[in-house]
Amino acid sequence: MALPYLKKAEGAVGSIKQADITELKQIRQAKDIVRIIFDTVNILFMRELVPVSPRQVELARAQHQFISDSYDEYGSKNLTGPLL
Repeated sequence: MALPYLKKAEGAVGSIKQADITELKQIRQAKDIVRIIFDTVNILFMRELVPVSPRQVELARAQHQFISDSYDEYGSKNLTGPLL
């Protein structure tokens, strides 16, 4: 049942181009949506994440209760290395 979603996610990750990564590297402070997407990529590739804890995030210009992301610790490392 989840396989079609997995295939879509893999296709989306496969569509990332070097220019997209270069643009992300130039961002000083990643927006919450970028941080969440990088956590999703880490989950897809079964990579490490920080322990779950509550955190306020801004999505669609509104604050929402969510979970802390792993961008600083693990996600930003995906901007270089074998994933690309």
